[in-house]
Amino acid sequence: MHTPADLAQILPTLSHLSMQGHAYRVIDYKYLAANPPLHPNRYLYGLGAPASGARFTPRGGPQTIYMADDLATAFDEANPVQAILRLTHPGLASPTPPGGYASILYELETVLDLTDSVVQHALGTDTVELTKPWRQAQKRGRPCVTQILGRAIFDNGAFQAIRFESARVPGTYCLCVFIDRLIAPAHLEVYDPNNNIKERLP
Repeated sequence: MHTPADLAQILPTLSHLSMQGHAYRVIDYKYLAANPPLHPNRYLYGLGAPASGARFTPRGGPQTIYMADDLATAFDEANPVQAILRLTHPGLASPTPPGGYASILYELETVLDLTDSVVQHALGTDTVELTKPWRQAQKRGRPCVTQILGRAIFDNGAFQAIRFESARVPGTYCLCVFIDRLIAPAHLEVYDPNNNIKERLP
């Protein structure tokens, strides 16, 4: 990966995607049922990632929402330990705490596609680096490469989201959406045809 200073020069030169469709989020029940609520939005709550850190979100970083193209990948991304044990030692996988999921309708105008080999080359990275574990580096206080990249992309201001390959389920894809970069008509909305959940950003 190039240095932050180099990334600041490179990012404005990269092309972007416009994307629309639906993706999935899995949320622990303790956040959905918090009383009082942690935030007016629960399924579109974006403060969890900067509070604990995430692949492209350093602690104290921007509000971000992570989603996956399919429900199984969303579950594995939200429960990485269970996902790993299920593949390596199925009998050791621990029970999963209760949770909920939602389909999120999205329209995004400027998405940086980190699965594109041309984009990876420009940034000086590859799929191996982008999908390697990040939690240990964060825990030890070492710079996490993907978090440095996520911060640079957010600070650039031109991109509303990042598209990336799941580290848990290779060949499937996720989105990291920067809430503060969403400007209409770009939006996220919980899909609920029964109108019980009314959450939309911005």
